[in-house]
Amino acid sequence: MTGVQTCALPISRGEPAVAPLDRAAVDTTIRALADEASEGVGPAWSPRLRDAIGSRLAATGDKLEKGLQAVDLGGRLPVWVTLVRLLHWLLLLAAVGGLVWWGVAAVQGSTGDLGKVAGLPLPAALGLGGLVLGLLLSVIGRALVRGLARQRADQADEALRGVVHQVLDSDVVQPLRSELASYTAFRRGVEAARG
Repeated sequence: MTGVQTCALPISRGEPAVAPLDRAAVDTTIRALADEASEGVGPAWSPRLRDAIGSRLAATGDKLEKGLQAVDLGGRLPVWVTLVRLLHWLLLLAAVGGLVWWGVAAVQGSTGDLGKVAGLPLPAALGLGGLVLGLLLSVIGRALVRGLARQRADQADEALRGVVHQVLDSDVVQPLRSELASYTAFRRGVEAARG
């Protein structure tokens, strides 16, 4: 059914939550399906097909709402995300600290007294190393987080669609199939009686 749409929305605590169900869209979509299924079955059976699922609209909406709200959207981030954030802050502190240290030493005229690393004064190496490693970590971290987000979105989408499929199959498709099977058996009986 294309009329039933679900999506995850962030809530104030930063954890994802399912958006409220648009019951009007659900009801309209289910009624349209019943109307489509009842075309060509004759005036006596059309109301039976519509009633087979129309009488369950409120219950179907409730089941969808409960099922969708029960889906775990994976709100907690893995530990590695926290570690990357911490490392990023440490690299920022190293960059700022090293550059400030180098600047103070330059103002005081004591850059010659500083230790050397790879031909650079230690504070400059610390500052530039923090900047370069911070930028590199930023690029790698974004790619990893993007992949994690894509994976979680796919898992949430699959779980939400599973709930929708299960509820609509039991509350809409199966009752329609049952009524259509009754109609088909009736038509066969009428054709057999006609001879």
